[in-house]
Amino acid sequence: MKKLFIILLFLLAVNCFSQSDKDFKYIANDNDGAKIYITSQEKDGECLRFWISHIIPVRPVKNIQLKEIFFGGNRELMLVQFNCTARTYNLIKVISYDLNGKVEKSDDVKIKHEKIYPGSFMDIIATEVCKL
Repeated sequence: MKKLFIILLFLLAVNCFSQSDKDFKYIANDNDGAKIYITSQEKDGECLRFWISHIIPVRPVKNIQLKEIFFGGNRELMLVQFNCTARTYNLIKVISYDLNGKVEKSDDVKIKHEKIYPGSFMDIIATEVCKL
């Protein structure tokens, strides 16, 4: 019964997020199987600027008492700027949401000219975005 409740809660969260994701396009799964969505890219000089939506899938994990609990279902939005030629990115803003879609944390981030490493989360995105 508890698993059914968790599954229904997850489906409700997915439904709530999907209704607000009309501007996002699915591009790939990350290395953990989480889905990655992006908005359409705006040209900003030599760079492409867009939002990334990353929804972490709900999965069971065992706590210290070996009791099965469920983790995930939350969402992150990241405003980034990619330079496809230099294979670098700027991370501008990160917004984290809980399972109910309420903002947990919103940070203005100043990460500039960070290298995109092969096999990384940003490499998965760059592979899709930079070929457009």
